[in-house]
Amino acid sequence: SRISCYRGAQCSRRALLGRAPRCGGYLSKLPTHEPTRRCWFLQFFLVGNTTHTSPGLVHANLHTPKLGRMEDYKFLFKVVLIGNAGVGKTCLVRRFTQGLFPPGQGATIGVDFLIKTVEVDGEKVKLQIWDTAGQERFRSITQSYYRSAHALILVYDISCQPTFDCLPDWLREIEQYASPKVLRALVGNKIDREDREIPQHIGEEFARRNDMYFVETSAKEADNVDKLFTEIAVRLTAEARATHARYSGRPSAATDSLPDLKEASGDRGDHSCCSRVL
Repeated sequence: SRISCYRGAQCSRRALLGRAPRCGGYLSKLPTHEPTRRCWFLQFFLVGNTTHTSPGLVHANLHTPKLGRMEDYKFLFKVVLIGNAGVGKTCLVRRFTQGLFPPGQGATIGVDFLIKTVEVDGEKVKLQIWDTAGQERFRSITQSYYRSAHALILVYDISCQPTFDCLPDWLREIEQYASPKVLRALVGNKIDREDREIPQHIGEEFARRNDMYFVETSAKEADNVDKLFTEIAVRLTAEARATHARYSGRPSAATDSLPDLKEASGDRGDHSCCSRVL
């Protein structure tokens, strides 16, 4: 496993340098020291009532929309993307939140975030999407964000076998640092590439064994990107409603059981699982 992850790191680095087209990575060169936009107060404000952890290296993305008033949405969920460097995590986030595919996207330094609102059963759900660095040197920083996550999206590159071989190591980190109730998703990215190394059924089987939602995507072609995030929003909303229903009539217990969720005032009701991106 350690050898596989070493190969994965080498594969990701070659991809970032543009020397390994078969293993993907959409960069033409490895970026130099990019200026860090540290924004501790934004991290604390955005996370809201979640467990406050060491901020590490946080980038406030310049394209992040302003937060609306608290009553503008019913739920706020924290979604964190993890996986080896070069698998396309940042491209997935930017495709979903901005509708862009940045071909010269630099490697994430520390942690970055963007926000997107979707509609689930007629109610607005805000997703706070955290993009983490895949390099080993940032691992201690990114691990601190697992604990307060409502959903963790583990991404691999379908054209680079070592990124799939490292999945068990990422799962061990999830089990060690994340909440036992966190929603887990497995994403095989870059299905637009013709040099596939991991068949779809292999990814499906891995996800089934580890109780993960599975989907294959292409950030470049926008295939299944909206589907990924809206499905996560639907599942998290359903779980939040179920938890609220179990504790109805016990306000203090309900508050304790949902420390990371924000709800606007209003009655609950039974709804179908319909969703759309706003």
